[in-house]
Amino acid sequence: MAIHLSSSAAELPGIGAKAFKDLKTMGISTVQDFLLAVPFRYDDFSQIRKIVDVRTGEPVTVVGTITSIKSRPAKNRHMIIVDAVLEDDTGSLPIVWFNQAYLMNTIHPGTELSLSGTVDFRFNRSMANPVHEPPDRHLLTGRIVPVYRLSGSLKMNRMRSAMNIALSCVHEFDEWLPEELIKKESLVDLPTALSSIHFPQTQKDLDRAIDRLKFEELFLHQMMFAQVRRERSVRSAHTVPIDEDALKQFVVSLPFELTSAQRMAAWEIVQDLAKSHPMNRLLQGDVGSGKTVVAAIAASRVLAQDRLVVYLAPTEILASQQHAVFQKLFPDNAVALFTRSQKQIGNEVVKKEKLIEAIREGNVRCVIGTHAVLQDTVELPNLAFVIVDEQHRFGVAQRHALLEKNSEYAPHLLSMTATPIPRSLALTVYGDLDVSLINQLPKGRKAIGTAVVAQSDREGMWQHV
Repeated sequence: MAIHLSSSAAELPGIGAKAFKDLKTMGISTVQDFLLAVPFRYDDFSQIRKIVDVRTGEPVTVVGTITSIKSRPAKNRHMIIVDAVLEDDTGSLPIVWFNQAYLMNTIHPGTELSLSGTVDFRFNRSMANPVHEPPDRHLLTGRIVPVYRLSGSLKMNRMRSAMNIALSCVHEFDEWLPEELIKKESLVDLPTALSSIHFPQTQKDLDRAIDRLKFEELFLHQMMFAQVRRERSVRSAHTVPIDEDALKQFVVSLPFELTSAQRMAAWEIVQDLAKSHPMNRLLQGDVGSGKTVVAAIAASRVLAQDRLVVYLAPTEILASQQHAVFQKLFPDNAVALFTRSQKQIGNEVVKKEKLIEAIREGNVRCVIGTHAVLQDTVELPNLAFVIVDEQHRFGVAQRHALLEKNSEYAPHLLSMTATPIPRSLALTVYGDLDVSLINQLPKGRKAIGTAVVAQSDREGMWQHV
């Protein structure tokens, strides 16, 4: 039976019903899925040595003849050990296999084998649990060998053998990158990259395959970001007019003085809120740099327009803390708390149904919560501004879903992160976002210290913390 990309992975030799079930738990159903399950590392057995030249600790391949083989129980009686001796024209090498008693039926004195592994002194000087195959096969030994993630009953050598068969239809992959781009970036084509990522002939082949697949992944990310930007540009958002007097009044009411970086970031955000298409901005700053108050300044203008503000925190503890902060900042507004286990309007504990109704009826204009707020059962009418704390836990798909939450108007979105990444990298990783940076700490804040602690000093570190 011919194998094609659309064939079930169960049709691959060595993949029975049980192995196929295990593959499905890894998201692999078809041969195409199987080929796209790339190795997570490699064993380099490309160095082929004579036995006399084998060095301890070096991954190598040796080729010779089995001169003896026998099995014995281990001391704990729960394991069978197979001892063998491999010889070539330069000497002999002890071989040890653990819990592979079936080898007694497949390997006999006089059998020629190619063995790959590492020689060490754990069991006297020997090669323990080497990969083996006939010397003319060159799939598992004498080359750079792929190492795959496994699940359940899947075995590594069976996975490798099945992958080698699956590669027979790798030419069915369509090359989707433009030819001029492939030439400009000196990339290999997709079928070649997939062949080399699984069974590279040389390290150079592997490097070129990795370069192609990395470029492809990054290119797709940027295309996705471009699509989100394009869709955002044609969506309508609630415009929040800039009121400089009101902004100054809110800032003056704060019990502390803003840094110039906070003022700059807040001004960039309120300018975005005044536009008719949805803001999609990342606010980046260290822990303690004052990101929350910058978000609150923007929220003050949205609340003044009698529109809904939602603040999403990564944990219930942080949501509860920010609920208390927003209550102090906005004493004239009913600030709600909505997490899996906590439902409040102001300081009043309420049932979930009552809180959902209050939001739907417009009696609550500021909701602090976790991602539980985004449940399908929670209607968010007049939603104008969403603040996402700890942006790295909130992917582009979720950001895109927020834009689709309201069919008529998409909310303005402010993501916040304390992850210290350079602006250039932020634009790469979060290409659908504009970036604002708070690079100053407020007065009186202690500097953030970073230290490397040795394993032996862990107790002292915990005491210090």
